[in-house]
Amino acid sequence: MSDYMGMEYLRRKLNQKRHRVNLRYKYYDMKNYTRDFGISTPLELRAFNSSLGWCAKTVDSLADRVVFNEFRNDILAMNEIYQMNNPDILFRSAELSAMIAGCAFIYIQPAEKKNEALLVPVIYRPGAKRPFGHSRISRVNTGGHSVGKILEYYKIDVNVEDVVDAARKGKRHAGTYNDAIKKTEGQLKRSIESHSGEVSEHAEKIKHPELYG
Repeated sequence: MSDYMGMEYLRRKLNQKRHRVNLRYKYYDMKNYTRDFGISTPLELRAFNSSLGWCAKTVDSLADRVVFNEFRNDILAMNEIYQMNNPDILFRSAELSAMIAGCAFIYIQPAEKKNEALLVPVIYRPGAKRPFGHSRISRVNTGGHSVGKILEYYKIDVNVEDVVDAARKGKRHAGTYNDAIKKTEGQLKRSIESHSGEVSEHAEKIKHPELYG
């Protein structure tokens, strides 16, 4: 037990993740804020807000297909215990929380031992670098959502074929085009994820400058 970190360590870890988890819930609930850049929105419409719902769809499209049936080889009467604890909402709640935040916890306490409790993690896609999972609402989702809302607000109509054709002919974005055609599909995907993450990070810095002092 020499490597036991203790309760304070766990509280600090939770506090470190709190802001990002709350942000992802805002995206899931479609209550996130997209900054008005003051480019072309009329004054009378600047209080107007809308939502695309992409992040909610990212979570719900998978969550709606996951169905819990039972505990197999149930030698500990887990199915009976499960049925005694709001089975209609317990699994759905834990499943959604894990997909949104990467990890959720189920609090288990025996009725006759009030001082003994257990936190059981429910983890979505754990890995070596992230043992407590990955959120379905990634930086790619939030970055794309932010860009989509900006395009929606300012009615920016981008003809992708015209942009690529101009770059191919050596005009605007030619450097980006020449660099992109040398990359593999995996490299392009990582580059898109990186740029989307930067968009989300800058939006967060604008909204919460006190967190990045």
